[in-house]
Amino acid sequence: MKNKFSKLFSNFIFNLKIKDNIAILYHTDCDGVCSAAIIKKAIKYLTDKDVFAFCQKQGKIAITQNTIELLKQKKINKFISVDMALDQNAQTFRKIEDFAHCLIIDHHIKIFNLSSKKTIFIKSQDFERDIEPSKNPASKMCFDLSNFVIDNKEIIKDLKFISKIGISGDCAYDFWIKKGFLKNEEKEKIQKIDYIISSYFGATGNFDKILDILQKETIEKKIDKYIIENKEICKYYFCVQKEIEKLISKVNEKAFFTKDQSNNTKLIFYEIKSKYNIKSILANKLSFENYPGATIIVIKDGYFSARNQSFKISMNDLIKKSIKNISGASGGGHIPAAGGFVPKNKIKEFRKNLAKFITN
Repeated sequence: MKNKFSKLFSNFIFNLKIKDNIAILYHTDCDGVCSAAIIKKAIKYLTDKDVFAFCQKQGKIAITQNTIELLKQKKINKFISVDMALDQNAQTFRKIEDFAHCLIIDHHIKIFNLSSKKTIFIKSQDFERDIEPSKNPASKMCFDLSNFVIDNKEIIKDLKFISKIGISGDCAYDFWIKKGFLKNEEKEKIQKIDYIISSYFGATGNFDKILDILQKETIEKKIDKYIIENKEICKYYFCVQKEIEKLISKVNEKAFFTKDQSNNTKLIFYEIKSKYNIKSILANKLSFENYPGATIIVIKDGYFSARNQSFKISMNDLIKKSIKNISGASGGGHIPAAGGFVPKNKIKEFRKNLAKFITN
């Protein structure tokens, strides 16, 4: 059923012109890349225009000054952001409105309303009020919105398949099985694709490669060839899994633990060293499989991922409180998952703050 946001999205898309320079900024994870792939593919089908899609440095989820300079350099006048919490830094974002009309599609907890005459701001908690934002990934939102403007069944089939990968990447597959959007019998294959892609990202940081693959026609039929059986991409999966197993085996030796009076683990703060960027993958595995109910913080070079799947404590609130008085720190996210950055010389202070809030 259409709502005001689907109408605003339709207006933005159908007002794109041949002379427009369009850019899509996406988050550096599976959901972010799938979201960008859906919008890029939708625009290509509707306008036959290629779109400049890019990402910021991993861990940067608010807009940066470097991004603004890049948009100016590219003479972008239509800017789209997916799976990015740009309202974390509203003042910097407003600089984009000086030269572009903007569309923001995001499912992180809303901090500030960026809606204006130049910006369409679509947050999950407004778009689907009955769904907890962490369960409604940006890729699902992008599919739903695109579904309102595209009537080609083959294209819609492609976009839905891409959204399945993004949903799996944000650990919401089971939720959408219950909703009837996804099928249980597809779960194993979709999760395998998600794990392969996420491992590839963690090992190479090459998001463009996957984005290009997802633009291919009838992608669901070709996914074995392009992802599952692609040696260039698959070879990293086994390397990353081996690295994760090694890091998990050293948790008791290397991590900092906070426990309650009954000796239950409440917080695991794990500072790792690895050649792979696998904070999120490791944090998810520890949270879902090894320490359900505990708060997991995996940190590498100051960048961290926070997880707690119990929904009894908000990771977004915990992180915001724990970095509040730390200069140069940033972060936020959802109830079960969040991320951010803390300067290396402030990591111990960050850890103490977390332990204090968890204990209280």
